[in-house]
Amino acid sequence: MLRHWAIAFLALWLVAGLWITVVFLSTDSEKAHEIFRSTEFGSRVKKKTGSLNLGKGKKLGHPDCPKGYPFAYQEDRLFEGFSHCCSLDRDVSGRSLDNPNNGEFVYCAGKHVDFPNAGPRQQRKNLTFYYKVPWKKQPKCSNFSWWKQLEGAAPPLWKTMYSSIEKAVDDRKWAGSDQGLTNADVTAANKYVGSAAEVSGRRQLELARRSIDVQPGHKVLEIGCGAFHAGFQYAKFLDKGNYVCVEPNRILHNKSIQDNVQMQAVVSQKAPRFVSREDFDPRPELPQMIFDRSWSHSILSHAADWQLMQYFEVMASVLRPISGMGMASIRFSDGVGFPVEASHDTSWIYPSVSYFDFGEARCMARRAGLSLELLPEARQFLTEVAPSEFHDWVVMRHLPRS
Repeated sequence: MLRHWAIAFLALWLVAGLWITVVFLSTDSEKAHEIFRSTEFGSRVKKKTGSLNLGKGKKLGHPDCPKGYPFAYQEDRLFEGFSHCCSLDRDVSGRSLDNPNNGEFVYCAGKHVDFPNAGPRQQRKNLTFYYKVPWKKQPKCSNFSWWKQLEGAAPPLWKTMYSSIEKAVDDRKWAGSDQGLTNADVTAANKYVGSAAEVSGRRQLELARRSIDVQPGHKVLEIGCGAFHAGFQYAKFLDKGNYVCVEPNRILHNKSIQDNVQMQAVVSQKAPRFVSREDFDPRPELPQMIFDRSWSHSILSHAADWQLMQYFEVMASVLRPISGMGMASIRFSDGVGFPVEASHDTSWIYPSVSYFDFGEARCMARRAGLSLELLPEARQFLTEVAPSEFHDWVVMRHLPRS
């Protein structure tokens, strides 16, 4: 009896396969796609796999994706369900969109649209623009415990903040040299930083030019250039010798440059400088250099409270008086723009995320001698092409001298 059922089941599958072949030989693929979807057999395949793979390498993609964008994928692996449909079946690194080694974020190599009926937390498209501070009046800086603690304290102020933390180990550094990157290749380097080289890098430079008016003649400091994604675009745009990066994990940009002929040419022509330090500070190696602009993306979103103060103190020291401006991404809210309570981390927490209160961050900047301005439109501009990079953005300047 069991043998008879096995033979019948095999025969059913053979008939179904022959029927599908006939359909595809007799009509165009789009029409065949619709016919196949309408059958009970096609419905079962769709329900089980989420896509239609009809053999011989002919993958039509997800049936709910619109024409021209057949391949469904989830951009942020932290969420379930599909978020977008891609015109190609691979990501920007050339891997399959469903490759389990893609990392937390997946970026379509072609054009993409929202997946039909995806919820806002799956799509995240432009939703992050709507983050606003949850108060109408700036809180009093004296309400924060560290403000009173710093009364009369001599610079650097971050050391006073750090000294009050209960800790088991000495962790007075940024990320440090990550031992997990010792034998990393270029693939591992790109995966570590988690951003799309071409897409995110180009957009960051465009954002800087729009928001803080970066010019070729400006000296620009990037804190945390990682795998040189944005730095590559900056170095190309700026005059020779005007780009400097502070990055503790030099293997990240070294591997990227070794693997990319265009990066090698830019490094040769524009002479960018790389400073390997763990405290955001280029001054020990470039003591006389003053910067017109500074930039950092996905750095403060992993920092402790005292490291945020450390960052502000460095910016106050290296930005050109009066005209100098800095721009940085930070986290005040979640992926859909709702404020998140400050996490008050006591050490660097990459790849986890630290959150800050905007009012408190503004007070820290003020204590270091800087003003801090929130730029919601910057978040929208970046997430239009890289929805997973849903950071908030701030611009800092020197406070007017009284």
